[in-house]
Amino acid sequence: MSDELSLGGGSIPEPWGYPSPVYLDGRYQSGGIVWHGQEPATDADVANLKEALGDDVTIDQGSLVGTADPAYTTFYKANDNTLRVTL
Repeated sequence: MSDELSLGGGSIPEPWGYPSPVYLDGRYQSGGIVWHGQEPATDADVANLKEALGDDVTIDQGSLVGTADPAYTTFYKANDNTLRVTL
C-alpha cells in the first residue's frame, strides 16, 4: 500500500527526498528536493526526477555531490544552527 502513496504529480524516485523546511526570515524555506545517494547525482538522476515531478522542480544544489563527499550539504543543514561565528 505504501508503494501507492505520493504527494501528487508522481512519486519521487529513490534516492531523492523531500526537504525539511527551515523557519528563516519569517517563513519556512527549503533548497528543494534533496539527493540522498552516496555517489554524485548524474544527469540521468536529475532527468528521472524532472520526469517524475516536472521540469520546474527545485533541486538542493549542495546535495548533488553525494553523501560520501565532505562537501555534501543541504539548505537545512546549512541553516539549522542557531549560533554562527564569522571570522
